[in-house]
Amino acid sequence: MEKERRRLVLHVTPAIFFISLFLLLSDFYDYNEFKFTQWVQVNSRASIKRFMVNITIDDEHVSNLSPQEVNISIESIDDEIVSKSSSTGKNQTANEISDDGKTIKNSSSEQNSSSKKVKQQKVGSQEINEVVHDHKSQLIREGETIKKDDQKLWIDDEGIERTDKKERLISNKEGNETVNQESQLLTIEQHAIKQSPFSRLVRGEDRKELEDTGFACDRTASSLVCLSDKNVQINTNSMMVYVPYNQNTSKINKTEVRPYQRQDDHDLLQWITPVQFLQGNTPPPCCQYTHNEPAVIFSSGGFTGNLFHEFNEIIIPLFITTQHFKSRIQYIVVDYKQSFVNKYSKILSRLSSYKVMNPDEEKGEHCFPGVIAGLKFHDHLALNSREIPGGYSMPDFRQFLKKTYSLKVENVSYIKKPVLMLISRTTTRRFLNEGEMVSMMKTLGFEVIVVKKPERMSNLSKFSRLVNRCSVLVGTHGAGLANELFLPDGAVMIQVEPLGLEWASSFYFGNPAAAMGVHYLRYKIEPEESSLLEKYGRNHPVITDPASVFAKGYQAARAAYIDQQSMIVNISRFSETLTQALTLVGHSSP
Repeated sequence: MEKERRRLVLHVTPAIFFISLFLLLSDFYDYNEFKFTQWVQVNSRASIKRFMVNITIDDEHVSNLSPQEVNISIESIDDEIVSKSSSTGKNQTANEISDDGKTIKNSSSEQNSSSKKVKQQKVGSQEINEVVHDHKSQLIREGETIKKDDQKLWIDDEGIERTDKKERLISNKEGNETVNQESQLLTIEQHAIKQSPFSRLVRGEDRKELEDTGFACDRTASSLVCLSDKNVQINTNSMMVYVPYNQNTSKINKTEVRPYQRQDDHDLLQWITPVQFLQGNTPPPCCQYTHNEPAVIFSSGGFTGNLFHEFNEIIIPLFITTQHFKSRIQYIVVDYKQSFVNKYSKILSRLSSYKVMNPDEEKGEHCFPGVIAGLKFHDHLALNSREIPGGYSMPDFRQFLKKTYSLKVENVSYIKKPVLMLISRTTTRRFLNEGEMVSMMKTLGFEVIVVKKPERMSNLSKFSRLVNRCSVLVGTHGAGLANELFLPDGAVMIQVEPLGLEWASSFYFGNPAAAMGVHYLRYKIEPEESSLLEKYGRNHPVITDPASVFAKGYQAARAAYIDQQSMIVNISRFSETLTQALTLVGHSSP
């Protein structure tokens, strides 16, 4: 039995390898997963044993060409023992298993063929397939025991990871199986297992509407995403989208989407090109161009040109909305800016296999097998795995960036001498004693990189790698701090917080740092360190009561705290913050 078990391992392992290699090299694509049932035959002196192993390969990880997560579900390890003297090719057994694994049919060309049966673990009426989620997980075979540890079974419809730890003891003695489960299995929701990429973008009543009509919208305070999983037609001259209606009616429903992620900023939205959905049974003009993949429409207008807003309102929402389509989408960018497309070309080409469409240059009637207008927004520089579409978190996005820009420094501990990058500003919110700050930083033992020219950040391929080899990132509140996305795990981001900008500093840059695996240190300046003290005097509301200034409106607050303020940092007090940063990255001051 021991030898036969080892022979089984030797036969199954190559099968898994070649199946994975086949999917990587082929043009195979499936929105859900690929299942393969492998019969393995092991010959011994006295008998022939055949084992059935069901192998499931998660297409998401195969498509990304990253280390695959090959999910192995052992439906059964039932053996067929056939005397070698009678196994001359006359005994042939065909076995068919339905897609859901619930039934098996046996047909035999000879009366001597042994029947098979598939045994599955059950919780109530639910059938559970064991999987191995992470590529580091292994099937540990020791004699007649198979252990499966730390298995991630699935991510349910709410984006919650459903996991269990269990040990399955399989003993093959005269065809008998014993299954020992040490922990309670969790229930699988059927709709969470098989789900189209469109349906992941809506929930509840919105998903029901998509199933019933082929069109639905997800609306939140910050984002609006409308989609159709039907064959649609897009007129790129007018950005009119024709969606067929399921019901026999002459009624036409109209929906307008301005595909930018600040839906609560009505002043900004008026500058975003609208996309008009027409849902009805009136036939549109004939197609001039037919595409094989769904279209995703978004705007590169808004606050593009600002690194924070580009990541916050376009790049991260783009990842959230389209990553699970495995690059099988066509981007259509309204308010097209070539500078934006050039800057983020590596990200765009990794998320989509197709060249970005500029509707102003590719005018006409385009037909697509589905469309999405607008991008899903979770929070500032943030991803929430529980929100639509479920399953994506900041570590996932950071890993995506590392692969996209070939960022090699995984952890700050790999950096021998601490490197500090100082984001220098030349107009507003300047460090008026920057020279003294740099001298103090070097005295503490830092290698200091001062970034003075904003255009240096525009080449993300080069600049992201420069940031990635830094231990500490220092800057005042501003777009440059969004480069914390490229810092290695365990690094430190220090934000010098100007007067009146406490909320924005925390919510835009401070709070998101923890999910990135980055330590955040806040240096809040005193009134004596702000240029506003000399301008307004100590008793002015700008100094004593910022809330009253914000009550006058954003423009009044911006004029005071963002456009007019610079800082003279207290070197002695700031050195304490830098010393703390040194400790966090595993160093000490001389």
